[in-house]
Amino acid sequence: MTSPNVTAQTVIASADLALTKTHVTEYTPPLQDEDNVIPGTQFKWEVNVTNNGPDKAVGPYVVVDTLPIGNTYVSSQGTDWTCVQDSMNLQKITCTHPNVSPDGLAKDGALPYLFHTVSVDIDAPQTMENSATVTGKTYDPNLDNNTGKDTVTPLAPSVQIEKFNSDELAYINQPYSWRLEITNPSDNVPGPTAYQISANDVLPPNWTYKAGSTVITYDGSEIPTVEPTVDSTRTRWP
Repeated sequence: MTSPNVTAQTVIASADLALTKTHVTEYTPPLQDEDNVIPGTQFKWEVNVTNNGPDKAVGPYVVVDTLPIGNTYVSSQGTDWTCVQDSMNLQKITCTHPNVSPDGLAKDGALPYLFHTVSVDIDAPQTMENSATVTGKTYDPNLDNNTGKDTVTPLAPSVQIEKFNSDELAYINQPYSWRLEITNPSDNVPGPTAYQISANDVLPPNWTYKAGSTVITYDGSEIPTVEPTVDSTRTRWP
């Protein structure tokens, strides 16, 4: 008796994981451009992971997020997400999510949103691009969409200075003063704060700075100041 031929097929499941990246700001009132952030404040990077199929995806799922220079990591939030900051590279955040259910992540399903709260450094670069990549256990036929990127632009302060004299006439051996008015106007409320401001004042020839004569006021109130550095005819604050 001859047995019939039997053919066995192995089907490899495939799940196309995709990651999209955006950001969330909570400025009050909102900025005119949602892609702007303010140095010295915090905002959130948002990560969304989906399964484009055709089969279910099996976890755990790992998201490696590389924060841009100019960001200081604060914390991460997201249901069942566990995140660790790399001790050797503080910009690298690795987050893990377990299997969504015993059946895995279904086609067109999505993992819970993942958020990274960061602080914008006061010396942040003009643009900051964030990149994150997701991997899972199921074969992924398309790795091109596993990485998502998003860009924000820190608002730079707009420091301006004006100089006013105390009188149109000056007399020999008599005190005379100038007033420097430094402002940081902005079309945005709140606007970017200016830090570590310095001013250089070049005195005319044959004028001598009087030690201890500098007074700094802010919003109408005098504030403590250090004695400026005097170099020949140039006076510098602080």
